Amino acid sequence: SWTSDKPKGMITLGNGPILEHIVRGLASSGVQNINMVVGYRKNIVMSYFGDGSHFGTKINYVIQNELSGTLDALKLGLKDIANEFLVVPGDNYVSSASFIPLIRSESPTLLAGKADRWSKWGEIEFVNSRAQITFDSPEAFGRLHFTGIMKLDIDLANKLITAGGIHLGEAIQRIDQSTNFDVINSQYWHNIVYPWDLIDGNRLALRNLGLFKSGKIERNVTLKGPISLGSGSVICSGSYLEGP
Repeated sequence: SWTSDKPKGMITLGNGPILEHIVRGLASSGVQNINMVVGYRKNIVMSYFGDGSHFGTKINYVIQNELSGTLDALKLGLKDIANEFLVVPGDNYVSSASFIPLIRSESPTLLAGKADRWSKWGEIEFVNSRAQITFDSPEAFGRLHFTGIMKLDIDLANKLITAGGIHLGEAIQRIDQSTNFDVINSQYWHNIVYPWDLIDGNRLALRNLGLFKSGKIERNVTLKGPISLGSGSVICSGSYLEGP
């Protein structure tokens, strides 16, 4: 199994783990505190991210001892949260630019994306201009799907928990006829379910890779395209690098 020795969020995509793309994206969008719910192989995640300072944010870890669903993870993740917050699954790729409009939204908001197969998070349909979650359609290509990413306030989060169920999409489905959700389209989102999903996921991650200059770049060096230079790297004079 491709996750036998690590959680799916720690599988490499582009130049780092899937979860690192998410953490860096949140940090670059201005998120200063992250409650990260960990369970399976949690020590791998915690040792990699530490307190989050290396990634530009603060990470607080919450332990989910049993893999009892995303709704339970939401309940655990509410620790010390008193107002609005984002819910972000840690095992699918989403571009950092997708977080900005979500953060700026003034209402409960679902982040939507297009997928080429049925998504465990559910499909978004509009009934009388109201966004609703459905799991009924087997034809997924080109449809609007819920990414699992959303903006909530603490009252609505408790309403979802009270609604019951195992998964977040299921709980939303139980309250969506009495709750107004805005919907924002993600810039780039990729649903990673099977190992071969990493092919398109890598393509998206590399396309959105920014220019990081953590190493030393000597004079007369040409950098073209998105290139990430890790700490300790040295690019000597006369070099020409084209990324990704």
